[in-house]
Amino acid sequence: MSAMESQPRMKVVGGKNLPSHWERFDRLQRTAQVLLGRPVSPKGVFRFKTFEEFNEWKENLNRQDHGVAASTYRDKDGIDRRFLEDKLEREST
Repeated sequence: MSAMESQPRMKVVGGKNLPSHWERFDRLQRTAQVLLGRPVSPKGVFRFKTFEEFNEWKENLNRQDHGVAASTYRDKDGIDRRFLEDKLEREST
């Protein structure tokens, strides 16, 4: 008998028997599709020349997801910019 065989085996009690990461991800995607009534994201390969172009495309998708018209969507960067401009103006006077 070798040294490996003489050592007692470790017993694991109450371990989680989870499905693989990919199975859980697939289930999450299918559930989201059922709830939304469409795929979570459009299929295909998308190429963008700049990050700004990508961000604009992604914001349009988010607007569609939330049912907000593009013209009424609040521009976070614009709001931050106006806040900082107002703050600088108040400090300079």
